[in-house]
Amino acid sequence: MRGIKDGEIIFIRQGPFNLLKLVEEYEKQNKEKHGGKHKAIMEGKHGLSERELIKREKSLINSYIQFPCKAMPIADSKGKAPASLKSAIYIEYDNYLKLISQYLPDPLHMNADFVSFLRENNNLLDEFADQFVMTLPSPR
Repeated sequence: MRGIKDGEIIFIRQGPFNLLKLVEEYEKQNKEKHGGKHKAIMEGKHGLSERELIKREKSLINSYIQFPCKAMPIADSKGKAPASLKSAIYIEYDNYLKLISQYLPDPLHMNADFVSFLRENNNLLDEFADQFVMTLPSPR
């Protein structure tokens, strides 16, 4: 593992990460399920100029998140990644949103309602995934 010891805590900087789709889903559910009671992120000007709103939206589309992970060797990727890929990082899907919810960029980390939304809706990633890898039971 290129100088990283098994069990060592490393920080991964992931991005650019498009958080806008998660924000849009949060805003949609806030309207539909909660009547808009939760704190909004994108809607309304909130005293911001048009330039500030565009900058905020761009920051959500091009966000970087840095979070800790425990390094573990994976002896065999079992066909989940091409053999030509020499440097793959696997992250447990089930806990991913709970993990990144603790390391969100501005203005998201200050919105407790959005943080709770991510922690309580792990299935959201199913809707936004580019790829989905799973191990099927034998026989295949």
